[in-house]
Amino acid sequence: MTSKNSFWASCIENHRRRGWVWIVAVLFQAVSYVGVLTVYLSRIRMWNEEGTYKTAADFQNAMYQATQDALGFQDNMFPILAGLAVIIGMQGFSYLYDRKKVDLYHSVPVDKNRRFFVVYVNGIVIYLVTTLLNILISVIMAMVQQAVNEKAMAVIGLGFVWNLLAFLTMYNNGAVEVALPVEEALNLREAYLKDLDKFDFTMARNNRPCGEIRFRFPNWMTYTISVYENYENTIAYLQSREAYYPVQLNPEDIESITVTNYHYELQMAREESGEEASSILFPENSTVTETFYEEEQLAEIVQGIYPSVLSAPWNNYKERDDNYSVIVMFKKDTTYPYIRSDYSFSYQFMKDSVPAFVEEATALDSGESAAD
Repeated sequence: MTSKNSFWASCIENHRRRGWVWIVAVLFQAVSYVGVLTVYLSRIRMWNEEGTYKTAADFQNAMYQATQDALGFQDNMFPILAGLAVIIGMQGFSYLYDRKKVDLYHSVPVDKNRRFFVVYVNGIVIYLVTTLLNILISVIMAMVQQAVNEKAMAVIGLGFVWNLLAFLTMYNNGAVEVALPVEEALNLREAYLKDLDKFDFTMARNNRPCGEIRFRFPNWMTYTISVYENYENTIAYLQSREAYYPVQLNPEDIESITVTNYHYELQMAREESGEEASSILFPENSTVTETFYEEEQLAEIVQGIYPSVLSAPWNNYKERDDNYSVIVMFKKDTTYPYIRSDYSFSYQFMKDSVPAFVEEATALDSGESAAD
């Protein structure tokens, strides 16, 4: 009983800190329901006065339909639901963006999972209470104007369920995915700051990053920081979160590698020679693509490729070979930890690192314009 009382006490206290969110939610829902219903019913009455409806039954059916349209399924509800989901979610977990508040909250003997659950549940309560309140007011308004029937009530109920599901989907993406990683990022920050002692211009000039950490802020801006091989603390933390994979790929993880040779040297020669250049000497389409599957070939290719997504602005050693693009297709049971939408990732060869068999396989055949 003490635990339950303590939980509800925490919920009540959290609601007291979120007064302005309650006000915003009430106003949003008032516009969405009460405001829209008022406009719709007023419009039907105006059209009736203008003689649009020939019979009383037509007018009554139009009033019923207006109530359904206003309180049931509204296309314009989704931006409002998205706005509420973002405001409620971000405000509830805003303390995670303030180090002093995080230290204060963590000094209180309250389990962090329970703290998260209180904030999360209260966000849903705010939505439910403000929505149901405005639906109730709207239904009473419609009843006073004799604009409600059984069908309208059924549509209103279904619309409420549909909007609730939409809100929960957006709210979960905003609250769960944003809140938890931010708290973990404090440990990552400490590890990265320790490793920054090893950073200087000479090290950055002579080495390429082995990874990147990307931060997304509440305003959707992003910021990227580089991770180098000698960042032992950062790499150890990422490995503990199963979020690190060496730049040097494991051939056993790879299904195939597709290499495209653009033969830019021929394209440049064609441009320099003018429009009358022979299409045999300088073919218009000089791109050749080849896919490799044999493990020995894959093992040799991975020795000289580097992720296209990684940037190394200060590095001037062994630049990439822009004449080639490389697509690595990973096996479905791979240990590769990145986004798994299509199990592929883009790489490039470093200069002077293209294996001879790749050059041969992607060379232009004499007299041909392209090969696939």
